[in-house]
Amino acid sequence: MENNPFETKEQKLIATFFVNDRCFGIDSNFVLEVVRLSEVTPVHRSPEYVLGVMNLRGRIVTIIDLGIKLGFEKLQISNSSRIFIVSQEQEFVGLLIDQVADVVPLETELLRPLPESVAKNQIQFFSGVFQAGDLFVTLLNLDVVLSETGKSL
Repeated sequence: MENNPFETKEQKLIATFFVNDRCFGIDSNFVLEVVRLSEVTPVHRSPEYVLGVMNLRGRIVTIIDLGIKLGFEKLQISNSSRIFIVSQEQEFVGLLIDQVADVVPLETELLRPLPESVAKNQIQFFSGVFQAGDLFVTLLNLDVVLSETGKSL
């Protein structure tokens, strides 16, 4: 991926969104696009968090229900639901989220460790937490979220 010209080594632009009323973020460099949910075809014998696949302009995209993947409840599809399209090892993956929030700057030195109250089976998915205005944003470790080893328990 190209580096964003508006970022510095000490600052990243974070795309924020909501999953089950919690605010999360990922490095905006990994987000290829944000799309509305369209027809999804179920995939037999796939993990519970795999909603299915969809055709995005001729590319097959695996759709992950981020609520289930992170160990929360299954997401309820609404008019605000969106899919963050990211790329992993030449494959497109869609992260189903409840609602898009904003793109916010993160001064990397302001990233804090996760609170002790985070469930042990969820800690692997997160890199830390930071404050953006009135919101506390939990930064996702996208490599773990997209890996087979990052399983919700």
